Amino acid sequence: MIIENDNKMLLDFWFEEFITGNTIRSLTRSKLEEIRDRIYHYERIESALEEERAFMDCLNSHKYFVQKMIFDFICLLVDEKLDIELGFCTRHVDVEVWIITIDDADEVVDQLIRLETQAAKKYYGLDCHFSSMYFEERDNIRFPKDFIIFGSNIQN
Repeated sequence: MIIENDNKMLLDFWFEEFITGNTIRSLTRSKLEEIRDRIYHYERIESALEEERAFMDCLNSHKYFVQKMIFDFICLLVDEKLDIELGFCTRHVDVEVWIITIDDADEVVDQLIRLETQAAKKYYGLDCHFSSMYFEERDNIRFPKDFIIFGSNIQN
């Protein structure tokens, strides 16, 4: 059974908690493995048995794969230990990504483009794509209100 609260499925809650409650620097491989364990039952969707079809029908499969693609991207960012600010908007077919880097970090942007491509390639056939904007700190950009901001629930 899926727990719903204000029309948001459980799937949304774990995802927003993950995005807003972590930073690239705070995530470790063991923390990522712990998160993978928490979402194990969503993995069943890909190979659901006949009895599980009712459960599968309750989930929005596109949302699942979009969130999985973002999770894969964040795993790659953790491995690279990049110092960036990151926000996502998943209201549209494409995942809008805003990334703020330090000033004059062209090589970081090149690396981010490579990592995005790597994370998204296995989801292309599922109509999941990133649409990214890159900014530098000196641009003084604020994330739009409808964005989920990575690490926004972290207390300094």
